[in-house]
Amino acid sequence: MIIPVFDVKNNECVSGKSGKRDTYTKLSSIYGEDPIEITTNLKKSGAKCVYIADLDKIENKGDNSELILKINKILPVILDNGANSIDDIKFNKKICRYSILATETMESIEDTINIFKETPYENLIISIDIKNNELLTNNPNIKMEDIISLINEVKDQDKGKRKNKINEAIGIAYWLIATAIYLGWSFMTDDWHLTWVVWPIAGILFVVVELICNLVIDKYDEN
Repeated sequence: MIIPVFDVKNNECVSGKSGKRDTYTKLSSIYGEDPIEITTNLKKSGAKCVYIADLDKIENKGDNSELILKINKILPVILDNGANSIDDIKFNKKICRYSILATETMESIEDTINIFKETPYENLIISIDIKNNELLTNNPNIKMEDIISLINEVKDQDKGKRKNKINEAIGIAYWLIATAIYLGWSFMTDDWHLTWVVWPIAGILFVVVELICNLVIDKYDEN
């Protein structure tokens, strides 16, 4: 999937070179003159979402949040606006579909990990910014090794959460079926003194079912 990308400054789409944002000028696009028109035409052309960098917000010179909210109503927005705290992410939830956690504005690995703990992973994206073959970050103490460790830690947490959700859903279905078997057998035969064996058998089999499910999930993650 191709994701259209544009920078926004002073409520206009802008373009430039080499990240020299003070020299950026209004974007000339075949899709339109202003951000709303451009987004509308991108949608007509088959775009499923847009990636927007709010340069004003990133540089603490105001923001384009109202414009971004309007764009998000046309196409889901993947937003890079310098978010680096849980409060930032909570605010972004009101104006965009996905938030970017960019190393350029990252202040703390610990804060970023806490953001992932508090926010659904599917709404967050880590952006690794590189300049002159080096990691571009707001905190010089953050190294590439730290970012790799962060990604691996988040990946492991995500895997654990997904596994727990799947096991929980399977567990609910399994015990509902076991209950139905127990009640059905009991009422049909009136052998209540025998049908209790459903529970120890179900308990033993559930361990096997859960083990198989975990093996399938692990195999899927490897692929």
